[in-house]
Amino acid sequence: MGKHRAGRLSVEIQRVIADIITKEISDPRLALVSVLRVDAARDFSSARVYFSNMGQVPDEDVLAALEKAKGYIRLQLGRMMQARVVPELIFSLDNSIAYGVKMAGLISKQIEQDEANAPKDGSENESG
Repeated sequence: MGKHRAGRLSVEIQRVIADIITKEISDPRLALVSVLRVDAARDFSSARVYFSNMGQVPDEDVLAALEKAKGYIRLQLGRMMQARVVPELIFSLDNSIAYGVKMAGLISKQIEQDEANAPKDGSENESG
């Protein structure tokens, strides 16, 4: 399987898995889970599914819920994609969004502190 075909299949798998999780699985632990990307192996034997957890549920519980639903997700994936071979799903937590939100908050907080500590009369020393 070519690199481009694997890429197209990865995008389609991502879309289908996201639909399955949001529309068909009623586990409350998966309420705020987003599928960020899927990396399918060239031989389509496995696919690593990167997800983000934006809810209050601990990451370990979300991963456990996904592992529990893995068989159902694979079954539905095979049906929806009409695939002869359905890859083994490997779920991996991706904290990049949560990390970005945290860093943006820290930057905003630092800017507020800098503005609060700046001289109020506009007589900053601009020598340099």
